[in-house]
Amino acid sequence: MPRTLRGWIVLIAIVSIAMGLLAGRVVRRVAPPETRARWAEQAGKHAEAEAIWWSELQRGNVTVPIVVEFLAQHRMAVAIAAVTEGMPKDHPRFKDAKIKPEKPIPEAEVEAFFARPNLPHEVTLVVRMQRGTATDVELAELHEAANRTPPVPWINHVLADHAHMHGQLLDAAVYYEREALAFGRKDDLETSLELRMQAGDREGVIVRLADPRIGALAPPQLQFHHAMERRDYGRALRWLLPFAFPKPRLGPLLLAVAAAIGWIAFCLRFGQVRREPRVRVPLYATAFALGALSIAPTVFLIVWQELVLHLVQNGSVVRDAIYFVLGVGFREELSKLVLFLPLLPILLKRGQLVEVVACGALVGLGFAAVENLQYFSRDDLGSALGRFLTANFLHMSMTALTATAAYRIAKSPDGFHDFTVTFLTVVGLHGFYDFFLASPIASDMSFFAMAVFVVLARDFVLAMHDARLRAGRSKPLLPVFAIGTAVVCGATFIYASIIVGPGTAAEMMYLGLLGVAVLTIVFVRQLRVL
Repeated sequence: MPRTLRGWIVLIAIVSIAMGLLAGRVVRRVAPPETRARWAEQAGKHAEAEAIWWSELQRGNVTVPIVVEFLAQHRMAVAIAAVTEGMPKDHPRFKDAKIKPEKPIPEAEVEAFFARPNLPHEVTLVVRMQRGTATDVELAELHEAANRTPPVPWINHVLADHAHMHGQLLDAAVYYEREALAFGRKDDLETSLELRMQAGDREGVIVRLADPRIGALAPPQLQFHHAMERRDYGRALRWLLPFAFPKPRLGPLLLAVAAAIGWIAFCLRFGQVRREPRVRVPLYATAFALGALSIAPTVFLIVWQELVLHLVQNGSVVRDAIYFVLGVGFREELSKLVLFLPLLPILLKRGQLVEVVACGALVGLGFAAVENLQYFSRDDLGSALGRFLTANFLHMSMTALTATAAYRIAKSPDGFHDFTVTFLTVVGLHGFYDFFLASPIASDMSFFAMAVFVVLARDFVLAMHDARLRAGRSKPLLPVFAIGTAVVCGATFIYASIIVGPGTAAEMMYLGLLGVAVLTIVFVRQLRVL
């Protein structure tokens, strides 16, 4: 690697670490408590979230919403502390899950605080009910407040939580529904409908989804699932795009955009966009857009496979391996390939292999960019960060390989056979990559996922090498690859540091950074000649 390039990478790393250390402290000081608590909960730090709400209570912000949030996090922190008490910090349970040793606020302090006589009356009622000390008169008062028109804010939510904890699913669903309709709270409505499903009240869910008031608040994924269950494919297609493309949060969106820009620059450099910009700019932009759209058929197949083929994980090695290969790997590679096919006639007519590989990579990148947002939306920051650093290059590699094989069907007598072998190989490797990375059964074998990643990335680099030899040399790829990768890793560290702090950010990014390091070590020599 050239000395100047190494200097840039070192500079980016130093700046990223400094910004992560500084931004984490600054942003976490100025961010509102509800945001900081959500970040802590997202990272599995329930004791930290509890402490944030406790601090608000100590400042005098003693309101029903804050009390509800505090008690919820306190219960989680106490439960985790009970499970982890006496375990060493290197216990496998801490490594394989988001569970970390927790030190909740002592129960005596909580009891003393809520025993104060000057607390707002409604707060006292909520605390007593949630902690099981409310009298019949106090419970009647809460129910009266919940049944008013309009009801007192948060009271139905509190009653729903209480009913849910005591296994009264339908009663809890009613309370959550009242809170949602009175105050437009989509989360409460989603919980209400999920509880009805758990209680077996499918007809009740269907009736409510047909109600315009409830339908407008219901999450698109629930609308889509129920349409698919009833084989109402017309209604399912109506909800497919809102389900496939939910509104992202700002932080993950900026991070995904930064990563996409870096890898788009790599693809454009490889695809020699400057030689024919009038043709290649719209061609490559279309490829990226089609890749992003390929998320839609993928989520359709996810639900279809679950409902029709009953293809789900069940905890056994064979069943989970089948799920990841024939489920995850097949549907994602098929969807990306189908969305690549509209470009194939143009690419066959032009006959430029470098354009084929570049378009295939950009379709994969478009898919990965949207999938990254979906991982972050699930509030599992550890999994999202572990996948984020390698997912872009992985999907670029897989789709470029299948796209190139599809292109060669019309160019070679053995093209269809070669395409079949390539597609099935990529599907299998994709499935096993996810199996070793995501299946609880294979949690100790994640290094096999890195081996699969190396194999796929190596084949992609060889495909790029072949295409570049035919197209003629142009500007080298190594600087764009190295600087783009460094920027993406740095931006990821800064983002994660803001949410969970630098130490935890580095821990969560470990597997992704390992993949980037392996990729760089293995391919830097080959990328140098491209």
